Amino acid sequence: MLPPQVTFSGILHDEPRSNPDFYHWNGVRVRYCYVSSFTGDVEDVDPDTKLYYRGARIFRAIMNDLSRKGMQTAENAILRGTSAGGLATILNCDKFKSLLPNDVRVKCVADSGFFINA
Repeated sequence: MLPPQVTFSGILHDEPRSNPDFYHWNGVRVRYCYVSSFTGDVEDVDPDTKLYYRGARIFRAIMNDLSRKGMQTAENAILRGTSAGGLATILNCDKFKSLLPNDVRVKCVADSGFFINA
């Protein structure tokens, strides 16, 4: 079972000395649960794996949940990911912005998400 709260580090650290710019921002960790960086949206099950690749729907559901919890009133929003999450950030930045009100200032930070010759 996952803990109800997680401790963040780096850009999301909640200590002012460690993170003077963003320590007071709300943070959400989305667990990496599937291999296509929240971009898949197929109707049919994969015949080999018996899995549905619907990460885009998962991403929209997460955004809808966060919107109901107040994210629609944000002035600033950052989508950030590391490694595979960095790739997901690159691939979903425009969608992230499109799901927020037009006046929200959006930035995306892909930390180590570009895989050269991979």
